[in-house]
Amino acid sequence: MKWFLEKLSKLFAGSRADSAAVALPDVVSPSEDATRFILRDRHYSRIENRPKQSAFMPEEYGGRWETSVCRISTVPEQRIWHLGRTVRPGLAAVARADFPVQAALDEMLACVPATEAFPEHAVLTNWPAADDGKARQKAAASALVEAATLRFPP
Repeated sequence: MKWFLEKLSKLFAGSRADSAAVALPDVVSPSEDATRFILRDRHYSRIENRPKQSAFMPEEYGGRWETSVCRISTVPEQRIWHLGRTVRPGLAAVARADFPVQAALDEMLACVPATEAFPEHAVLTNWPAADDGKARQKAAASALVEAATLRFPP
């Protein structure tokens, strides 16, 4: 019976870890790590074991270009994958690309909290407009690919 209760306790502890948000500072530090959830197989190369440039390309939201990311430096691994499974209804992360926030800053991008979706949410901003800066967008996305480590769900 003791064995069963221990297993049951671990099971419920894991469930709480999945959904328990982590308190984070209001400012994203350059020393933090972030991840980009990869929701489609075409956004990474299993052969090269790295994300593709398309995984980091920005999308236009409310008149500005941004890329959604998740702050992960102090977030338990179980929570990160829980977010990867749940932040986009109908789509679960097939992989993720972890990278240092400093790599985005080196490309003249900013990383700012965007916590309305979930507390760990942030966005990469300061992308140039696509019509006059598509080449710069691609260069910055390529630099993030070089700094990233590809990870797969457990």
